[in-house]
Amino acid sequence: MLIAPGRRQPLSPQEHTILLALMGRPYCNAELLAEAVWPDPDDMPDSWHDALSVLVCTLRQKLRYFGWIIPTSNRRGWTLESE
Repeated sequence: MLIAPGRRQPLSPQEHTILLALMGRPYCNAELLAEAVWPDPDDMPDSWHDALSVLVCTLRQKLRYFGWIIPTSNRRGWTLESE
């Protein structure tokens, strides 16, 4: 859960995992985030890249209220930055 004065925003377990991965390194590519979200390959959906994109998009919306953004770099992946 994200908490700021006057605002509480719950995160799904998968969103929480993505946030922790982004906080731990300058950039995370899709494969790295997918392995963090679905550590067991049997649990990874067939369309994992689409599912991951949806999770990142939802997390972006939630983080916006707290002054954080997740920009995309074409060659590096995603990163977490303050606005």
